[in-house]
Amino acid sequence: MEKLDLLKLPQAEAAALQKRLNKLVAFTGIKIDILDLKDNILTVRVEQVDLKNGWILNQDELSYRAKDIFRDFPQFKVHYITLTYQPKFESITKEWIKAKMKEFNLKQTDVIKH
Repeated sequence: MEKLDLLKLPQAEAAALQKRLNKLVAFTGIKIDILDLKDNILTVRVEQVDLKNGWILNQDELSYRAKDIFRDFPQFKVHYITLTYQPKFESITKEWIKAKMKEFNLKQTDVIKH
């Protein structure tokens, strides 16, 4: 997490928070970045950077998961800026489609129907 030092937490708490954030990225693909801290109002960006288990989370789900991370810090009022998952459409090519069709054992007629 960028700007973790803005929170001015003891080293043990900062390390525990960083560990939780690393687990969140690893298991859910959600990245949280601190943007600003003024008058105990913490502004964070919550973004689903990777698609895990085929789930695209909406803004409420992203906020809920971020609230769980900051639940141990009642001294901060947290504002969430959420960014939902954005697929990289430019990476979808004819070869990629053919590989996925082979992976899922689909025929061309199966793809055309949908």
